[in-house]
Amino acid sequence: SGSGSMVSDVIINPEKYLFISSFLLALLAAYVIYRISKLEYKRSGSLTGALIIPFSLLLYMVIIDLPSRYIPDQLLMIILLFYAELIIRYLYDGYKASKFAIYSGVLMAAGVMTKINFAPFFILPLFLLPGWKLKRTYGIAFGSLVMVLFLLIHHKFNEFVNFALKVSTHDGLYGGGQDQFLNPEAFWNNLIQIMKDNPALMVILVVTVISLFLLWTRKDLRKAHRGELSFLSGFVLVAVISIFIVAKHYKNYYIIPALSISGLAWYMIWMISRRSRMRKLVPLLFLVVMIASLVRSGQILVPGYTTKANQKIQELATGSFIQMSMSPK
Repeated sequence: SGSGSMVSDVIINPEKYLFISSFLLALLAAYVIYRISKLEYKRSGSLTGALIIPFSLLLYMVIIDLPSRYIPDQLLMIILLFYAELIIRYLYDGYKASKFAIYSGVLMAAGVMTKINFAPFFILPLFLLPGWKLKRTYGIAFGSLVMVLFLLIHHKFNEFVNFALKVSTHDGLYGGGQDQFLNPEAFWNNLIQIMKDNPALMVILVVTVISLFLLWTRKDLRKAHRGELSFLSGFVLVAVISIFIVAKHYKNYYIIPALSISGLAWYMIWMISRRSRMRKLVPLLFLVVMIASLVRSGQILVPGYTTKANQKIQELATGSFIQMSMSPK
């Protein structure tokens, strides 16, 4: 602002710094998406494979709308996009398992310490790491970073515990509502709303469950796709747990971690289908599903933005009227 300290300027003009921070996070997310697409195109030469994960993010209005907000969930999405790249390198490029275990621990710890709704993702690497030695390495890396990050916020720990207890023992948002763990009627309504707000996630979950059934019932496929089987099993479990947790206290952006990693599930289903008898039809089928999902997301997103625009116009008109009324004649 030209004078004063940075702290005072942030206090005086918070919107400017929130916008800058959100913009930088959006750039970081774009960079990670570019890395994933470049990695896959360089590895397989397939444009379809390179675009699956980037396009999957466009299937959810809450992710499209994310850069306009400044919330921790932006960072959670970036963490999981980094993890998606790490998984691809591990399963398809021969990335060293011990390094994968360590970096998995670092990323999962960063996510869990950022926001509690990331907690279910702690179990995802356990599906991908064979043997107790690698799982122990992951646990040590996870626990070490959690301890380091905890030191930064230890003075706020009691407040967090009180907040967590209220959230877990009350049926309203942020620990409000009635003194009960769950409101069955609200929980069921929230589940339905999650499905309505994120139809693409429901499609991916259904297709993933069908793929898992085929992998488990066919020994040849199970042997050829052990990595995909492990990830898809973990993804379904983590996504279902996340959905049920969010349904207790529903805000659509709480489900962003599950949405962020769903593109990787879509990618692995595509990898499996490339070796099937229908491999020539796979790109067309994926294109049809993507277009249908994008159209559905647009049907949800456009009315919301139209409403926001109308509200903004009304606010500006009201502000101008008040200013004119109060100005001296």
